[in-house]
Amino acid sequence: MSSPLRLIANDLDGTLFTSHQQVSPAVRAALRRALAAGLQILRANLRDAIGELEQSAMLREAFGADVVAHYLEVIEACEKAKLEVDFYVKTFHTHQYGSAPRSGEAGSPGNERNDGAFDNSWCRDPKEVAGYMKSINKPWIAFKVMAAGAIPPRQGYTHTFSSGADFVLAGMFDWQIAEDVAIAKEVLAKVQRPYPWRA
Repeated sequence: MSSPLRLIANDLDGTLFTSHQQVSPAVRAALRRALAAGLQILRANLRDAIGELEQSAMLREAFGADVVAHYLEVIEACEKAKLEVDFYVKTFHTHQYGSAPRSGEAGSPGNERNDGAFDNSWCRDPKEVAGYMKSINKPWIAFKVMAAGAIPPRQGYTHTFSSGADFVLAGMFDWQIAEDVAIAKEVLAKVQRPYPWRA
């Protein structure tokens, strides 16, 4: 009987990496067994852009995983370094919601990154992200598209798919799944994309 498990998503600091930024032999062996069994390994919840790039490169080298980022600079650096990345996972959401950072505030386009000033805003400049992701020929999974519940699913999905993301990684409660899937299907049936699907 095959396992229904297909994906393992892990935090890095204190989970996959020790406090010395090393992958322990036991963790390395467990991840290799998971990969050998056909599971995908996804890293999540990264903080600092430089740390993200270093950790992404270490994990890619060790396990063949791909890149998850809050900050566009990480993806730009991966492309500049010509890393063999199969797909990207990038935070992406509109700033059209009540608690979004306003012009001139931390986390708004052209300003310093969030650093916790807004706990539901992780995409500094959605237009810049969409434009850059269009320029590279790799599939893109967008996450935090509803800004931690501040954006309704229809608005989040429409913005994300019409901006070019190939997939949405959406967090929701179990009682929201049926409704959110129905909304996603409606959005996908009508969406106008700036370029073809890449995956």
